[in-house]
Amino acid sequence: MKKIACVSLLAGALQLPACVADPAGELSDDELTAEAASALSGGPWIWLHSVTGRCLENTSDWHVSIQWYNSSNSQKWTDTPSTYGDVIVNSATGQCLAGSSLGDVYTWNCTGGANQQWAVTDLGGYVYQVKNAASGLCLDGDASGNVYTVACNGGSSQRWQ
Repeated sequence: MKKIACVSLLAGALQLPACVADPAGELSDDELTAEAASALSGGPWIWLHSVTGRCLENTSDWHVSIQWYNSSNSQKWTDTPSTYGDVIVNSATGQCLAGSSLGDVYTWNCTGGANQQWAVTDLGGYVYQVKNAASGLCLDGDASGNVYTVACNGGSSQRWQ
């Protein structure tokens, strides 16, 4: 008998779902649930821009943009709770996502500064708002692939999955 187990993991401020199927029905319910949970442990995760369907990517030493999915580590990020928010680290570079009061978004060596911490708010349906702890501005993007921060307005371009 085919079995399916789904779990939800709270990682920092992110609630992440995973489902695992056991078509032959060979695993116990506990084993299947454990396997689904292990699919989420530790990340890395991909941040998907809700409007464009593109992924947040560290495209060069410090440049950040949204690009079509390409399965590279430059599109994978880990999320760790910190003092003022979550630290979001790129898997390819090991650098932290940072923002400035001028709206710039970039990656840089991790310093623990508030400009490298982000309040990730669950908006429901696995959609999140990502707000810079230092500037109070929200992560935003456009169809040209630009990523920046602007005043939080609840708009769809400020929603990430």
